[in-house]
Amino acid sequence: MKGLYISNLRPKKSTGYNSKVIGQIRGMMTYGLEVELISFSDNDQVIIRKFEHKEIIEELSVGLDIDNSSMIFYRRLLLDTAFTRIQKGDISFLYIRYPRADPLYLLFLHKVKQKYPKIIIICEFPTFPYDQELLKMRSMKIFLIQVLDIFTRPFLKCFIDRAVVINYEDSVFGIESLNISNGISVSEYTARNWESADLAGDLNLLGVAN
Repeated sequence: MKGLYISNLRPKKSTGYNSKVIGQIRGMMTYGLEVELISFSDNDQVIIRKFEHKEIIEELSVGLDIDNSSMIFYRRLLLDTAFTRIQKGDISFLYIRYPRADPLYLLFLHKVKQKYPKIIIICEFPTFPYDQELLKMRSMKIFLIQVLDIFTRPFLKCFIDRAVVINYEDSVFGIESLNISNGISVSEYTARNWESADLAGDLNLLGVAN
């Protein structure tokens, strides 16, 4: 079974996300799934990454590097690229990192379900509920994003088969949810071998999160 992972996060504005997304894909591959990733590169191009044995074997750039383009431009480029890839066939499921709902997003989901009804659509909500987060961001841009999301998200249940939520067990906007935990790919890290002398005194730990 082959799937397409779609992430709208841009590395310039969301540092550290790449390792999590790649870790999720490697986890899926552990269970025998083939997954391709459509996301943004460091220079804001849309890229398609193909994996084999959990490693990136091919990276294709799509679109131009255009500075100061609108959010609508980037979102449309990402979704159009994803739909073009779906049209080539062999995709059984989509795993989408939730980008906030808007008419463009609903149109994309509608086109997929209308032309490829057998494709399973799974949407991950990294934070839920999230309205309080947006309320803290006082800008006209964030306000418009929130308004569009509030008016369009009730229609998500018409297209999304399952919602994936971190530490949340209820349905999401009427969509049956799958509860997962946040974490890392443990197999990619090795434990440090501490000598007993290292722990003779106090051990001070510092946790840093963004």
